[in-house]
Amino acid sequence: MTTMFANELDHTAPITTHPVNWRETAKPSAGPGQILMKVVACGVCRSNLHMIEGDWLPDVPSISPIVPGHEVTGRVVELGEGVTNFAVGDPVGVTPLWKTCGVCEFCTSGREMLCHHREITGETVNGGYAEYMVATADYAYRIPEGLDLIDAAPLFCPGITAFGAVEKLDVGPGDTVAIFGPGGVGHMAIQFAALTGAEVVAVGRTPEHLKVALEVGATRAVNSTDSDELASLTDAMDAVITFADSDVVTAQAFEALKWGTPW
Repeated sequence: MTTMFANELDHTAPITTHPVNWRETAKPSAGPGQILMKVVACGVCRSNLHMIEGDWLPDVPSISPIVPGHEVTGRVVELGEGVTNFAVGDPVGVTPLWKTCGVCEFCTSGREMLCHHREITGETVNGGYAEYMVATADYAYRIPEGLDLIDAAPLFCPGITAFGAVEKLDVGPGDTVAIFGPGGVGHMAIQFAALTGAEVVAVGRTPEHLKVALEVGATRAVNSTDSDELASLTDAMDAVITFADSDVVTAQAFEALKWGTPW
């Protein structure tokens, strides 16, 4: 088979005009250091919408047509030359970071996402809204066999974002962490923070989100539209994380942080 079906974007446009088209296109093959994966699932991220609608022009998308999608899981079907860390049939996942130079000061200090030569899945190279996708073997991750590949897909963007935020905190048993904005990323941060042994407080304005927050590990949920509930957090949190793009929420988070806590 030399062709496949994929969702391709030719030109950026409002999503209401249906600029992404499901159509037959050339099936890629794995080059040196690459793997070809048969896609099982690809999550949907808000940044996909930004790119599709042209919010990041003129730099992104950097090719046309392009296949969006950067939270990708699947199984390896082809190995490129030199690939020894995967076998055909392996379950695999790919993050937004498709490849970096590997030698700059950022790549050698655990800050690859700042590499000036980075390639981004679904933004500068074809992504996962397709039947098949090429990935860089050194930037792909083997998924445990017991983990459902559809369930695993969101772990490769909101999951790693949430994990990275919690990992930077020095918290554990005896600490209290407030997570502001328990949405798509925030509810994952709640789970990671709970795993540290810390008490986790979810802060948001949507009752459904707060309900989910309690189900996934928060010990308390605070409705940010209730001034009395919000005031109860003042100067009481050992750490705060906010996932809400709002100056008001940022101010609320600083109010909750204990006096003298580094930030």
